[in-house]
Amino acid sequence: MRGAIRAGAVRAFLLLLSPCVLAQDDVAAEAPVQTVQIRGIRDPALLPYADVVMLRRVFAGASGGGAIRAGIKVSSKQEGGQVENLHVSLAADGKRIEVPLKSGFVPLAELPTTDDAAAEFLTNQRKGALQIEILLIVELRDPRRFALGELAQALDQGNGIRRRLLPWYVRAVVPAFQRADVCFAAPGGEASIVQGGLHRVISASASDCLTLPLDNVAGETGVELNTTPLYVRLR
Repeated sequence: MRGAIRAGAVRAFLLLLSPCVLAQDDVAAEAPVQTVQIRGIRDPALLPYADVVMLRRVFAGASGGGAIRAGIKVSSKQEGGQVENLHVSLAADGKRIEVPLKSGFVPLAELPTTDDAAAEFLTNQRKGALQIEILLIVELRDPRRFALGELAQALDQGNGIRRRLLPWYVRAVVPAFQRADVCFAAPGGEASIVQGGLHRVISASASDCLTLPLDNVAGETGVELNTTPLYVRLR
């Protein structure tokens, strides 16, 4: 029993660290759909609902009441970016519940719940077009204005979760979290780093994410964002 729990915990945490590899490779054999709107396609790149239940249980016992949460990011498998007109729903108990995605992202806690053992996620995209990541995200007291020390504490919490969930032989090949990325709903986000009389701006002009400096900076160094971020993730 203990070995089964450990195996489940390891599987869940490995999902937190890398893109999902459940997508099938037979997409090239399918003709691209151009004019027909696809509804209700079961894509193997989406998590089975049973894995979502497992992640909730594992994470509830691992987070210890800290600032670390889990989030799910769905993106294009081919380009890695956002998917236009993306809809994902949970089919359960004879009905469809829309997943509240924002730019392909949703916190794990906001996924719909059900007791239906046959529940599954469906999408309006063609099979094999999507990939999924499970992210470790930071719940900030103020997502627009915060100190880098708050992120440094979250980094320690994230690595604590890594140590508690993963046995030593897995930790040896899974790097520790070392940075934090601020991600926005669209490119153009900016972070102003303020320390004493010094002020500099980091821009995500060509991307929807920017990396904040956490090495060799004072914990009281302030960060001000020009717009509310979609999420702040550990990397």
